Amino acid sequence: VLALSADGQSEEAHQLLDEILTLAEPEGYIGSWLDAGEGLRPLIQKLRTDYVQQGKANMVHYTDRLLIAFDHPGAPHPDADAAPPHVSPTPAQPLPDPLSDREQEILRFIDAGLSNREIADKLYISVSTVKTHINNLYAKLDANSRTQALAIARKLGLFSG
Repeated sequence: VLALSADGQSEEAHQLLDEILTLAEPEGYIGSWLDAGEGLRPLIQKLRTDYVQQGKANMVHYTDRLLIAFDHPGAPHPDADAAPPHVSPTPAQPLPDPLSDREQEILRFIDAGLSNREIADKLYISVSTVKTHINNLYAKLDANSRTQALAIARKLGLFSG
């Protein structure tokens, strides 16, 4: 995207960035964008304007999160493509509806004792989104509390070590 933009191919850069953002939004990637550098900010801002005009609320929200993250470059930016360092690759899950990568990540944060607010801050998502993921975890694990979810996850071998 940056190369196309620098080469004067702004329309192509715009289209490519739109495609990439659309693919990245469901996973909530943040860090990868920050790693690409400040040069993306004006391109993302322009796309955000398009998303507002097109009524794409989810994309407006995602680009807002990215722009906020650019404003706070020193803050940690874990995202769905970067699991915490102590985590091994995802084991096969003995569940009818396996946990998503994001649900597993949130389960690990719960295991580490983080509050919903702390999890939200670490993942650059809202507290209500954390609660939604936790409710999905409860449903998939047939649990009613954090403690019960952790116990079931351990029993099923969802944690390494």
